[in-house]
Amino acid sequence: MVTGPGVVLGRKGTLGTVFYIENDHWPHDTTLWVKDFHGNEPHFVYYFFKNMGRELFWMDVGAANPTLNRNHVHPIEVLWPDIDEQRAIAHILGTLDDKIELHRRMNGTLESLARALFRSWFVDFDPVRAKAAGRRPHAMTKEIARLFPNAFQPSTIGEIPKGWTCGTLEEIVRLNKESVTPILRAQELFEHYSIPAYDEGKTPKLEPGADIRSNKHIVLPDCVLISKLNPRIPRVWLPYPADGYPSICSTEFLVVVPRAGISRAYVYCLLSSAPFMQVFETLVTGTSGLSLIHISEPTRPLYISYAVFCL
Repeated sequence: MVTGPGVVLGRKGTLGTVFYIENDHWPHDTTLWVKDFHGNEPHFVYYFFKNMGRELFWMDVGAANPTLNRNHVHPIEVLWPDIDEQRAIAHILGTLDDKIELHRRMNGTLESLARALFRSWFVDFDPVRAKAAGRRPHAMTKEIARLFPNAFQPSTIGEIPKGWTCGTLEEIVRLNKESVTPILRAQELFEHYSIPAYDEGKTPKLEPGADIRSNKHIVLPDCVLISKLNPRIPRVWLPYPADGYPSICSTEFLVVVPRAGISRAYVYCLLSSAPFMQVFETLVTGTSGLSLIHISEPTRPLYISYAVFCL
């Protein structure tokens, strides 16, 4: 057991991953950890190692599994400021991290609201049920309410809103399987959407091709990423590729592209929904064949933009 605060580095598997831990903790034997800061500012040490991520990655001495040897880390020569400058730098970076964390929480709240609205409209059909009962849909403008029918019709998967049709997921999306080998473009910077980047805050990392050792999928501007790795942990990503850098993702992600007339925002909500994930857990090797409902009335463009997943 280590008395907090502490800094923990990935030693096996995910080299260069760094964590700052305020409280007492139990570092695993697949990590390296700092418990004696020799009078230095712990937050500064954390940011220092975060900045060293690429150098630590290249110190891999493992065979099948990436491994970091602490005896290779200790002799590294570094330029180290005095304690007052360490505190000043750590304060600025910590303030920025606090702002980032606040925005992440706000985004999480907004996303939860969007998911609740999606389920209400496109899974439970609340607006249609309200109109069928002669009531005005709750918390909805008249303009939006007019877009929903006021009756249901039978279908092969149960009762669905009138005018909507049944189909399969592959009818509204396709998989993009284009790939690239970044290491063949060693000096070029890539915007890399990876599982660790998702888990650390859904922020892709700029990495040189020389650091990316395997083939990657190409991330298209209008796509949605969904991880097929351990689907019990949902990872659905709405990427916004940066200008000037090729965007790539781990092959653990499926690159899902909406077909013409289908909203990317809808596809993201669909793939993020609990009913979809329950089925996806059993179909991690493909994305076709899942039952869903989609609206196909050609005179109503907004309707064409949406689909409804239904078990």
